[in-house]
Amino acid sequence: MRDVHVEGHGAALALTGQRLKVRLADGRSSEVALNRVRSVTVHGPATSLSGAALLALAARGIHLTILGRGGQDSAMLLSSRGHATARVRAAQFQSIEDDAQAARLCKELVATKVRNQRAVLLYFAKYSARRAPDRCSELKAAGEQLIATLAAGDRVQAAHHANWRERYFGVEGHAANLYWAVLRTNGLLPGSFERRIGRGASEVTNSALNYGYAILESRVQAALLRAGLEIHAGFFHRQRPGKPSLVLDMMEIFRPWVVDRSVIKLRRFLDGKTELDAATRKRLTGEVSDVFSRRYPYRGRRVSLDSILQRQCYRLAGTFCDGRAFKGYRFAW
Repeated sequence: MRDVHVEGHGAALALTGQRLKVRLADGRSSEVALNRVRSVTVHGPATSLSGAALLALAARGIHLTILGRGGQDSAMLLSSRGHATARVRAAQFQSIEDDAQAARLCKELVATKVRNQRAVLLYFAKYSARRAPDRCSELKAAGEQLIATLAAGDRVQAAHHANWRERYFGVEGHAANLYWAVLRTNGLLPGSFERRIGRGASEVTNSALNYGYAILESRVQAALLRAGLEIHAGFFHRQRPGKPSLVLDMMEIFRPWVVDRSVIKLRRFLDGKTELDAATRKRLTGEVSDVFSRRYPYRGRRVSLDSILQRQCYRLAGTFCDGRAFKGYRFAW
């Protein structure tokens, strides 16, 4: 299966029989059979899309995402043939109103994210062992500090803390500050990176991270919708009109390994740049797609990360419906 990426001013996406045709402004074109397409991502608004192609994608449940400049704005095509989700969504709403249930989910979410941040540090520590032993030691030490931050989260209980959600956010924020600081001081990010900045960032590394997160967001949203869940009803991030809180919740599990690690691996392409150019966006998009295509251990088997993400969303739906414990996916380095 292929993830199709279309980028370039004046590109066009059309349907030819049972094949998807991509034509670039310079006249070059390529085709791929629809039954071989997993997803389509259009980078930039200056691409024309035929109605026939849109209908064909929707009919087959192929997820289409259109990303604006910098990944800050996006549009998604969803099929009108969705799952019967009334029972699942009713159970979801009931669960997130139950403080004890929501707090357990938050605790697992934060613990999984922090452990995956540690996995990223140890991954790069392993490859620094021979060439930079001091860096290796510092990354390993920071990894243990991250685990130590989780002790504060272990003490939070919804029954005893009215502001339990804020306390979990505090644990997550403290771990994030430590994580980004050690990546910066050990030279794993370009020298222009000083601190993590979200939406609207102009610094190139933050722009790359934000762009990667936009790609991840589209994949997580599609997986949650396939599981029959309401993407605007989250348990960790605050609910607000138009805010896909549940998408942001589930993204936390995959951000470090899928996006952060990919951006670090592209450091040499970011060094010295003042903006995220098309070539680097293409490299980052390809790297993220490769990560989702790779196979990882999951319950005694090796399956693609794409499948693991979907199974995590189904497992979350099961947690809402019948109270089964949710365990976030933890990457090994």
